Amino acid sequence: MPEANDAAILKTLLAELKPRVVAFDARDFKDDVIELARQARVEIYVDRLGPADNVSGWQDAVDRGATGIQTDRPAELVRYFRSRKRHK
Repeated sequence: MPEANDAAILKTLLAELKPRVVAFDARDFKDDVIELARQARVEIYVDRLGPADNVSGWQDAVDRGATGIQTDRPAELVRYFRSRKRHK
């Protein structure tokens, strides 16, 4: 899965590779890059490891369009989503 990196690189990746999924981390999970991914209608996977690997980091990812979240705390993430009626 290609890494977004920044808006210019993502534009190139979208044009040349036409990916269905793009990966983000804290460095490139920025509104302008996210908007490019949304316009291309690709899945947005974000790394929430480290300081952002918590409820507020997960919710921020969802609020900003993430369809997948990488975490070191999967059981807690599932419990959180279930509490929000977002996971069976």
